[in-house]
Amino acid sequence: MHSFTEFVNAVKAREYITGSDTKRSASPTVVRTYVRDMLNEEWRLIHAGLAFRDAAAGEAPCQHGVMIDGKQRMMAVIEADRSQPGIEVPFYITTGVPGDVFEPSTPGASARLPMCFRSGGWAPPTTAS
Repeated sequence: MHSFTEFVNAVKAREYITGSDTKRSASPTVVRTYVRDMLNEEWRLIHAGLAFRDAAAGEAPCQHGVMIDGKQRMMAVIEADRSQPGIEVPFYITTGVPGDVFEPSTPGASARLPMCFRSGGWAPPTTAS
């Protein structure tokens, strides 16, 4: 895997979403919150950025591969651009992420901690009865 920082505008965000392989539905509330933060210059560059896996044969990926995490953040960049044309937002980009890091059937936010453990190669903790 390789990580770096990139400023993303609406053109790049559309490109990343077009070839994406993100399974989770977008939350309009989360997207609106991200847009508000971006427009108010309160968006912070944090560890949660964009993740791309390598493309398989026949896929039409963007320059970094196929986006597997970051759809809501990219939707927010596109929406923020409607109010502030040309806005560019900083993100950490990680390429070469294994395609099986995220399970396609995760029900939502409650699955994030176990997914983080699996992505690091650890077993998620179990709850004691």
